[in-house]
Amino acid sequence: MAAKNDSEKLTITKGHQNVFMDLNFSEEEANSLWMKSRFFNFLQKAVDKELTRCTQAQLAKKLGISQPLISKIVNDDFSIFSVERIAHLLFKLDYDIFIDFKPKSKSKKIIK
Repeated sequence: MAAKNDSEKLTITKGHQNVFMDLNFSEEEANSLWMKSRFFNFLQKAVDKELTRCTQAQLAKKLGISQPLISKIVNDDFSIFSVERIAHLLFKLDYDIFIDFKPKSKSKKIIK
């Protein structure tokens, strides 16, 4: 956004790597939402790939869910999906899930 005049300056603040922290969610909730959004993103890609070969209704039947739920996936609405449900749908689409855990680097640790 451009400043209205030369005396007004635009302030840019560096955000977190987790956008949900920038939206003022608690650290715990932000981390949960970040993980869920990562899973959901993979589900969306898998669904998009499947939809090149079939309709939403056909895919819904294959996954054992309703067509409106396929529409929610396609339209970025992950609010009603749990991580477990997303993982279950990925398994039904013949995806494997690999999860890796490691300590935060020292520069990223939050000390309370």
